[in-house]
Amino acid sequence: MKGVDGDKKAVKIAYEIFLKLRKTEPDNALIEAYYGSTLALLGRDAVQPLEKADKAQEGLDSLNQAISMDPNQVVAREHLSEAAGVLFPLLGNGDRGLHLPA
Repeated sequence: MKGVDGDKKAVKIAYEIFLKLRKTEPDNALIEAYYGSTLALLGRDAVQPLEKADKAQEGLDSLNQAISMDPNQVVAREHLSEAAGVLFPLLGNGDRGLHLPA
């Protein structure tokens, strides 16, 4: 929760942890969801506009991937909706709404 609350160091640590876990369990939708969330938070925290947009989009893509891997993964859907609410305005998608994979 520290990262969600703005602790940039905690976000980076969480990202590194989930990056490693993702490599050991590439088919785990829950790990993919948390990995995507950390990417989205890195995007939120980035200073450079291109880095902000790239990380945010990578995070949203990863969260969508987690849902595609397991459509019943509630955590992934929750994280995607939370991330989209914060990131869509940064990416210029605020007026399109949120499309969740079936």
